[in-house]
Amino acid sequence: MLRLLPVFVLILYSNVLPAQEKTFRINTLPDTAQASHLMLQARDIRDISLDSAIVLAKKALIISKKANEPLYIIRATLDLGAYQYEQKAYGQCKSLYTYLLQNYSRELTKSKSLLALVYNNMANVHLKQEQLDSAIYYYYQSLEAIKKKGIENKPMQSLVYSNLGAALAISAQQKQALYYLGEALNLTRQLKDTNLMAQNILNIGITHEDTRNYETALTFYKDALKLFAVKKNIRNIQSTYRTIGEAYDKIGKYQTALAYYDSATNTDKEKAARNAGLQIRYGDIYKQTGDYSKAIGYYESALKLMPLEGSFLGKPVALYALAECYHAINDNARAYTYQKAYSDLRDSILNEEKIKTMNQLEVKYRTTEQKKKLVNQDFLITRQEKALLQKNAWLGGISLGSLLLLSLLFSLYRNHRHKHMLQKAEMASMQQQQEIVQLRALMQGEENERARIAQELHDGIGSLIAAARMHLDIFKGNKELPGYASSYKSGLNLLDEAYQDLRNTAHNLIPEQLLVNGFSEGIKEYCKKISKHDTFSVQCQTIGSPPALDAEKSLSLYRIVQELIHNALKHGEANEVVVEIAGDGQHTRINVEDNGKGWESAQDSSSCGIGFRNLRQRIKALGGTMEVDSRKDVGTTVYLTFEKKDAYS
Repeated sequence: MLRLLPVFVLILYSNVLPAQEKTFRINTLPDTAQASHLMLQARDIRDISLDSAIVLAKKALIISKKANEPLYIIRATLDLGAYQYEQKAYGQCKSLYTYLLQNYSRELTKSKSLLALVYNNMANVHLKQEQLDSAIYYYYQSLEAIKKKGIENKPMQSLVYSNLGAALAISAQQKQALYYLGEALNLTRQLKDTNLMAQNILNIGITHEDTRNYETALTFYKDALKLFAVKKNIRNIQSTYRTIGEAYDKIGKYQTALAYYDSATNTDKEKAARNAGLQIRYGDIYKQTGDYSKAIGYYESALKLMPLEGSFLGKPVALYALAECYHAINDNARAYTYQKAYSDLRDSILNEEKIKTMNQLEVKYRTTEQKKKLVNQDFLITRQEKALLQKNAWLGGISLGSLLLLSLLFSLYRNHRHKHMLQKAEMASMQQQQEIVQLRALMQGEENERARIAQELHDGIGSLIAAARMHLDIFKGNKELPGYASSYKSGLNLLDEAYQDLRNTAHNLIPEQLLVNGFSEGIKEYCKKISKHDTFSVQCQTIGSPPALDAEKSLSLYRIVQELIHNALKHGEANEVVVEIAGDGQHTRINVEDNGKGWESAQDSSSCGIGFRNLRQRIKALGGTMEVDSRKDVGTTVYLTFEKKDAYS
């Protein structure tokens, strides 16, 4: 998701501000005239020398502060923040924007767009630091600032919609991301802003790719490429060629992917030769097609380029791939060297991620505390206003006479009773909603833990076993083995079996077939995998055309069906289980039937126990219902039903 980047506007006044805010207020004072001149100079030279632009912007800010001109201070600060963002000085950017919000909130609020712009730029900084919650919060604040003014500023709205969509996509909220990116695209079409239109189309494609809708993603990528070509934007053309190549690589069309990588290279050969990411992509293609010598050349070239780029994001990928390539050509000594380098780097990255997570939690805590203070202030104001309204109501009632007073009292009683009933219903609804949220959080936590364990097994223990296997392979073929050769070979076979068992365990924790081909195919694959013809049979049948489920609900339902099958085999002592998946226009139905020992209705509580109660709660959290039909010595059938609006997006 790091390919999805916010649209950060450096030339603030010509792109998103209304016409009346693009120019400075006429002022003949020498200080303000000098500040204006310095800011314009900084913008002219920022592409040539960013350091010089920063020096000029700082001078303009100092002069504006001495002149005590708020508008000049705000604009000089915004310019300086934009240049420092380009230099990746994100901490200094935050300080500048916080300074504006704390000291010039009144002046910012008077403007039709400046407050929205400050919030947008603050959000961009948080997004760059991967503080997603804070970034999304500030983007929403930016939209709120635009709405409060009730202005028609399509460039500003388009900018914020685009950035918010990117942030939501990075935080894996693809459905909401597509909505905001779509809104941004509609506005850029109205504005006929070709570059921003192409960027939004590209981001929509990336969001579809992240949900494995590769064909849809490719359609958007190619549309974006046409628009970038119109503007002859070489940088974006090259990047889009590479993005298209990556999508074809993921669906196994390696020659087509290679052709697009070649197009990316031919667009700007000098820049391509310095691009570590593109070198890794070439290496991936040649490794997958078995040309290991070429793959090694590209991966090693990428490692050499990374220090020059100042980016090491692809280093673990390159190291691990080199270990695999050298092992494939039986150069096990080098394979072991790269495998060890990969393991050491991975441990270092994990430690850094833990520290980063703690810092993000600290930021989130502080943000939440600030929001809490604001809510409490709003509550006190609302209570004071309510008290004042009640007092005025009583005075008005007394003045109108006893008859009106009686009528008012009756009305107050009725309103109080109605309010009490509404509060009671609202409390019940909130309690139920809280239970559902807690259950969903618990389910998500379980999946995250499964993913973590699977990752640890595959990358941690799996890597160690693979490294041990490579290390032992060094002795193979060098000379004749002594008398214990058979034990040595048996040891290698045991390592291979252990590695395969570990991979199977990791894949069971995170069902790859489910994520790639959807719920129905994932369940079929699981049933096929656990069936043992000489012991028990588990079959899966689909009736009609079951609707497509989104990734989150697919995984949740997969776990529920998995548990029902497990209960049937272990507790029900069944030797045959049939899973039926069906759907119509309004419902998704799943039936799990077994020929186990079953139970009488009187034994329901003891036979079902906590397990079935937990299942009911999880199904309720997904908006579904569960019915159980069990007969002693005959078997059990569990019926699951989900309405269309709850079962899939």
